[in-house]
Amino acid sequence: MRAPLALLFALAQSACAQFPALDATVTEEMKAAPYPALGPISAAALPEAPPPRLSAQTAAELQARSTRLRARAARLTQQALAPSEKARLRATIEIESPNARP
Repeated sequence: MRAPLALLFALAQSACAQFPALDATVTEEMKAAPYPALGPISAAALPEAPPPRLSAQTAAELQARSTRLRARAARLTQQALAPSEKARLRATIEIESPNARP
């Protein structure tokens, strides 16, 4: 209990600290200077975007991957048991309901 209380006290004390006099670092010349001119974004020195890295080989690889994923999805959506197997299991297994009364 003492550790959280001591931590809270230390944080409260640090909130009362004096900030350095930052206003003293700004000279009168800086205060009197005009705002800088703003230019359009197109004039900014932004790096150019790299060229796209998609090639004919990459496109073929993506198409092949897409085909494999679609085939996998089709296999996963298939039923695990045939209807005849389901009927056989339902006939041999009795499921007891927790609300069933004897």
